Amino acid sequence: MRRLTAIIAICLFFPVPSFALSGKGTTAASFLKIGVGPRAVAMGEAYVAVANDVSALYWNPAGLARLSCPEITAMHVFWLENIFFDHLAGAMPLATGVAGASLVYLNSGDIIRSEEGDTPDDPERGRFSASDIGFTGGYSLAFGQNLFIGANILLFSETIDANASFGWACDLGFLYQMPWPGITLGAVIQNLGPATKVDEEYFRMPINFKIGLGWMARSDIQLTLDYNQLLEQNGKVAFGAEYFYEQTLALRAGYVYQGKIDNAELYSGYGTNAIAGVTAGMGVKYQNFSLDYAFVPYGFLGTTHRIAVSYQFAPIMTSAVSDK
Repeated sequence: MRRLTAIIAICLFFPVPSFALSGKGTTAASFLKIGVGPRAVAMGEAYVAVANDVSALYWNPAGLARLSCPEITAMHVFWLENIFFDHLAGAMPLATGVAGASLVYLNSGDIIRSEEGDTPDDPERGRFSASDIGFTGGYSLAFGQNLFIGANILLFSETIDANASFGWACDLGFLYQMPWPGITLGAVIQNLGPATKVDEEYFRMPINFKIGLGWMARSDIQLTLDYNQLLEQNGKVAFGAEYFYEQTLALRAGYVYQGKIDNAELYSGYGTNAIAGVTAGMGVKYQNFSLDYAFVPYGFLGTTHRIAVSYQFAPIMTSAVSDK
């Protein structure tokens, strides 16, 4: 258990050399890669061309301009071990464009200090904690009925034991309603910013490029396809699907494929990794309230559960476009 907790903490809170995965160096602020919004996550995180709710602030800020009503959402993640992750966001249509803001917080709980060669039977060397917090502000504009452009700026802080670092980054995105009915094209580049200093060393930001297609196959079926290229890893292809019954119950599923990276092979002895990459979830909508859930397995590390409550206020502007 001690070893498993250490592996999870390293993956989330410490700048980790990625040469074992791609030979491309080291990045900081790994928490920026944790997806928000159970709807998007349940659809395999293939959401860059679909983003049409307040979580667009994370997935593609251009999608904010598709909102015609103010929205707020709060999410809690039942993460691995004692780690927890929370997200709060809101968006507001303005006379021109749509603005949004969000706050995320990740906390490790207590981590047992250890050194190379320690075993579970060794006495504890003490404990420490790690946490990350990030604030995002975004703005999006609609150009006609079909083209949307948006940008974010992110301020964040990482604290590990007595060490703290601060940084900033920005996201740029666009979304386009194709000439063919129901098909959208989206792209975003995330986490553009300067290197972050952590304990006297500088680490690059986890720059990420995504491009995707969304297809509203029927009025109640949404299909999505994304390609996701992180700076320090092999590219990922993600598929997602959503079925909405009577505008009340939504069923969602997705799959993320990352080619060469096989955690079952890299960490032999921890059990099967066969379902890592599969995502699923559901949502219930009643009047202006939505309750959404997502299930995501992480192979030998375990599974996570996301749950969010959202509220959509009455329209106050008519300048934004919504396809909900």
